[in-house]
Amino acid sequence: MILTLNDKKTRAVFENHLISEFAVENIRVWEEVKTWTSHYPTMPIKSRVLTARHIFQGFIPMTAYLCVNISSKTRHELIQLFNLPGEELALKLNINTFDDVIKSVEHMMLGSYVRFQSSTKKKSSFITVKVSGNLG
Repeated sequence: MILTLNDKKTRAVFENHLISEFAVENIRVWEEVKTWTSHYPTMPIKSRVLTARHIFQGFIPMTAYLCVNISSKTRHELIQLFNLPGEELALKLNINTFDDVIKSVEHMMLGSYVRFQSSTKKKSSFITVKVSGNLG
């Protein structure tokens, strides 16, 4: 699955599969957190906080448009963290802030990935049969 997530073209096909399963929030939060963590060391503190708040607001609260399925403990801890005033949040925020979210969504995507692989194999064998039928 990691090879699929790390390849932009394959990830886009997998994202379409997640859309069909009504689970696209998993890959979207995964992408945003991975981007945030890869830029974290060089980001100005203000950008770290603003981007982290954007991720939080888009995926963590139960009212978020693309709310991810995470444990209530993780959700509660993140809500408490992001309710802190800006300066205090900046001090407590770190590159591992969303690690539990990533673990949860990767676990959720694993089931989808198995179905994705199965559907991809079915489609490719259907195409092979159809092409073979047209040639013979």
